[in-house]
Amino acid sequence: MYNLIDPSLISSTMMDNSDIIREFITLYVAQTPLDEEALRTAIRNNDLNEIASKAHHIKPTMEYIGAFALKDRIITIESLAKEQADMNLIKDEFAILEKQLQDLYQELQHYLNSLR
Repeated sequence: MYNLIDPSLISSTMMDNSDIIREFITLYVAQTPLDEEALRTAIRNNDLNEIASKAHHIKPTMEYIGAFALKDRIITIESLAKEQADMNLIKDEFAILEKQLQDLYQELQHYLNSLR
């Protein structure tokens, strides 16, 4: 049912408290698209330092929800930026990440709805 998130990890991290889980997911779904947009802007501006910074900022948030595949992709983007790799490589990785994030938001919404 869930390919990107780990509901059992989310639940245990949030002390199995459905109110806390609901609040956390609501905040996560509100904040993460803003972080995604900041990374998108840095990529659009070809700003490697900012790309690395924004990716670094997003990276640990994926651990909270068990989205380790996305964390790995973000690590790749951060590393490519730090290595001053070709922007096309970064853009290709980000295009995949964008799709994964859309799927992630859907999974989180589904999980949130299952708590009600």
